[in-house]
Formats: sequence, structure tokens, C-alpha cells
Amino acid sequence: MRHLALLVLVVAGCGKSDCQRAVHHVTELTTHAGPKGSEPKADEQAVIDRIEQVTIAACEREGLSAEQRDCILAMKTFGDMDAVTKCPAIAAKRPTWLIAP
Repeated sequence: MRHLALLVLVVAGCGKSDCQRAVHHVTELTTHAGPKGSEPKADEQAVIDRIEQVTIAACEREGLSAEQRDCILAMKTFGDMDAVTKCPAIAAKRPTWLIAP
């Protein structure tokens, strides 16, 4: 039973951080906004992945509140990028890595 509890704690700790989730969500919305079949090619995806890693590091340095994360994760389409800046948590302290109008 003790091993099971330890396994649950280890697995729970392996989840994505708030920054990983938020940055990945924005990346997906911006790089996969085109019509089906226009997904990035392998070499383009490698660049996108590297940019995402650097952006996650910037997010983790700055910090990301639960409210900011929720505003970002609430975006459903690329068009929602305009609205996210009006979210009170984003308006109060806009993450530098969040490039939105």
C-alpha cells in the first residue's frame, strides 16, 4: 500500500506546469490556426518546439497566476487573442511572453 501511495505522488508530480499548459495552448492556437492540412512541417515544428521551450522558461521566471492561466486556457480560437488582453488578470499584469494585440 505504501508503494501505491508513493506511485500516485510521483505520477501527480509529473503533470505539466501551468506555464507549460498555457504556453502550449497559445502555441497551438497560433501555429495550427490555418485550414486542415496546413500544419507545420517537421523542420518548422522543430523551430516551434524550441520557441515554446524558451517561452516556457520566460513564463516560469515571471510567474503565472491561476487567474492568468485560466484566461489563457479559456481561449478557443486564434481570434480570442484580442479578448484575452481584456481579462482582468492579464490586464493587471500582462505576461511579457504573451504576444497579443
